[in-house]
Amino acid sequence: MNEHAFPTNLASMIESILLDPAFDRDDARESRAEAILDLLTRLKVDWQNALDVFFHVLLDGSMKQSWQHVLESTWLALGKIKDFPASMIDYTIAVIYHCVQESDLVDGNLAWSITCTLKRVNYDSDYDPFQDAAVYEMMKHLSEKQGSRL
Repeated sequence: MNEHAFPTNLASMIESILLDPAFDRDDARESRAEAILDLLTRLKVDWQNALDVFFHVLLDGSMKQSWQHVLESTWLALGKIKDFPASMIDYTIAVIYHCVQESDLVDGNLAWSITCTLKRVNYDSDYDPFQDAAVYEMMKHLSEKQGSRL
């Protein structure tokens, strides 16, 4: 996957939402995740372009404060954007669990909900991404690349 194949303007639009302090106010009309989903829907962005931008943020250690918002956006988008690329399921789960390992700001329950949806398993299933050889190898590679431990 080309890590920088996403449309630059989409990336800058999403990053501006992630960094906009207006979403931190109690009277904000919508969450960052809702604003990102609205943007993706309005621009008719496909999963590949959305994922390219999401991965760009989720693999940037300097943007840890935004990881939860990106996962919330992913969760909302799963219900709206059809045809999640099957070839990206394991990598997406690996990136999500890499973030869970790297930041206590990331909600493990949300990570699990996304994982269950992508893997099409029940929420109370015995599936374990750390026991899934393909996902685990990708997590290991991401950890080594990012200079962290799994």
